[in-house]
Amino acid sequence: MIDDNAADTRQLFTELIESKELAIKDVPEAIAITKISPSAVQWQNFINILLLWFGSLSLAFGVIFFVAANWQEVGRMGKFAIVEGALLSAMILHLKFRHKEVIRQAILLVAILLVGALMALFGQTYQTGADPWQLFFNWALLTTPWVLISRFSVIWLIWLGLLNLSISLYYQTFGGYLNIAWVAFAFNTAALVIWQVSVSKFSWLNKTWAIN
Repeated sequence: MIDDNAADTRQLFTELIESKELAIKDVPEAIAITKISPSAVQWQNFINILLLWFGSLSLAFGVIFFVAANWQEVGRMGKFAIVEGALLSAMILHLKFRHKEVIRQAILLVAILLVGALMALFGQTYQTGADPWQLFFNWALLTTPWVLISRFSVIWLIWLGLLNLSISLYYQTFGGYLNIAWVAFAFNTAALVIWQVSVSKFSWLNKTWAIN
């Protein structure tokens, strides 16, 4: 993987150059000394991880799109078998690769997406009459244990996105005393405060891009 400290070092270089403490002509030598430029091995690891994530997401969306595209051709039980089979496979693979963090996180993300697909399939097949907000709220609720064990900022952000969507859809359906913008602001401010407080205890949450 590319060094996580490289971004901080580049920021330091920028500050030194702007304050004229580091001359432009000395920048190449400073970069060579600090070794912040990714090596060939680091680039290879980065590309491997990138392909892992793209492949995982492609599999998850492939299952969803396959069911949607063949809605009339595939029977009711067939649809459930495809989605549940993919979900079961993801859970088995998670147990198999539980000691390989990146693979485990990718599998958990696939499983979370498939849970949403399964809930949407159930609601569409049996026409439960549930309000749209319930789909996203229950999706977030059911996947909370996986989110907790994921130790991965992306999955936490997806989980917060599901809660935001459920709150928005709830207000569209039932309304409320406060404007939805204020409710969303209060919820996300609380989430940000909790995230910032938790950074000191859980280092994997300390991702600048996720906090932003």
